[in-house]
Amino acid sequence: PDARARRIDTAMPQTPRLNSQQLQSGQFHGQTVRVVGKLVGVQGNTAQLQLAGAGPFAIVDHQSVAGLLVPEAVNKEYFEVIGAVQSNNMVSAMQCAQLGESFGVRILLLSSAKRTRCPAISAAPVITAT
Repeated sequence: PDARARRIDTAMPQTPRLNSQQLQSGQFHGQTVRVVGKLVGVQGNTAQLQLAGAGPFAIVDHQSVAGLLVPEAVNKEYFEVIGAVQSNNMVSAMQCAQLGESFGVRILLLSSAKRTRCPAISAAPVITAT
């Protein structure tokens, strides 16, 4: 077996993964969610992620996960953010994972489509490397 075995992270609750349309719908306001996207801007304590689907960028208040969403990663890196949905497409970050440069929007679209057809997938636990 691979020495980097995977485990379920039970520290965070199970959360739905949202695309751009779901985030802007207002349906998830106040709830803890996941958003996955390409970092397209950083200014102060906020960052912009381009999510799957048409619509405005997700705005991430990343004050509590400082150090990951940095200007050097803009237009290069993909991230998954777990946080509470606020108004105006704002997600207040609780956790953030760097997914690298090759995690493409094509994967995001496929993931979003599967989750729309099968809502139970949205509640999948966080998988982390140990």
